[in-house]
Amino acid sequence: MQGFCFSNKFKVAGMVKQRIQLFDIARGLAIFMVISAHTLTIFKGTSISNFLFLGNLAVFFVVSGYFYRPKSLMQIVKTGVNTLLIPYFIAAIGYLLIRGFIGVVFLHHEFITTAKWISLIYANGVLATTPTGYELTAQIGAIWFLPTMFIANIIFQLIMRLSKRWEQRLVILVMFILGVGLAHFGLWPWSFQTALQVQVFYMFGYELAQYVKQHQTLIFTKWWVGWSSFTVWLVSSWFTWYGLNQGRAEHIVLATIAAAASAIAILSFSYFIERHWVWLTKFLAYAGEFSLIILIIHTTDLNLTDMYLQQFMDRQAPGTRLMMYISLTILRIGYATGLTWIILKFRLLRKWLVQRDFPITK
Repeated sequence: MQGFCFSNKFKVAGMVKQRIQLFDIARGLAIFMVISAHTLTIFKGTSISNFLFLGNLAVFFVVSGYFYRPKSLMQIVKTGVNTLLIPYFIAAIGYLLIRGFIGVVFLHHEFITTAKWISLIYANGVLATTPTGYELTAQIGAIWFLPTMFIANIIFQLIMRLSKRWEQRLVILVMFILGVGLAHFGLWPWSFQTALQVQVFYMFGYELAQYVKQHQTLIFTKWWVGWSSFTVWLVSSWFTWYGLNQGRAEHIVLATIAAAASAIAILSFSYFIERHWVWLTKFLAYAGEFSLIILIIHTTDLNLTDMYLQQFMDRQAPGTRLMMYISLTILRIGYATGLTWIILKFRLLRKWLVQRDFPITK
């Protein structure tokens, strides 16, 4: 298992497998929260929506920091191209081509416009204004996360080259403040302001790994740690939201603390699931292992159908509408995971989206 060294009692094959599975379960829970947050728009502006958006992405950055290992700049760039940028451009271009085909053949209008290509290059997940004042009238969806993580990984690797821990922490703080400041000027390419802010989550994950290494205990498996983190996450959702794509929040410091707490709560709950709900473990671990493909499928689905589904649901009675939104969430989780399983049966698609050993290797 990458990330850190356990003592001999943690190095046995069974234990290593469990630890990997634990983090896969957490990623599975997080990607399903992404789907839920995007689907349950009936709760937009409420603490339920805040809760989902506070906790659906931070865990990915925390886990990356947890498994940090020094790499050369060329190695981290090559790895990022293979694992993040190639899937991003395959998904984005594929979506535009599909949408363009539907637009021309069935809706009889041109869909692939200049605005759409700009959104692909800019990788904006929301409609927003750039720092230069240009209005982004199209968006690429949830896969904005992939180019942002590519940049964030490189930044964290460079920061961790500093020899002293206090220097690393100071630069992380500066990066966070700078990211918050840049967010007030608009949405930057590849959500650069967010890539700076999430350095806090990388460092949080790294510090967590160092604690585990030093004390030989997974701190987040303790029940009181899980419940305390969950409480911080829950209570914070009553006061703030977190638009991570834009790096904006009503109370940015509170939102950041809550997002970090959500990662601990999700890891703690994942540990509970692994120990007590064996029937759910395999499903969530599979979703976590292939969360990138699920994200791509969800983004394509969201971009193609969400506007029409929302228009339909808004015409329903309030009670019926709520049940329909909940049902749609469950359906989206189910078929995104099911389509992932089907896609992985095709060798070429598996090579493009999972093995990703071209055009460069790690």
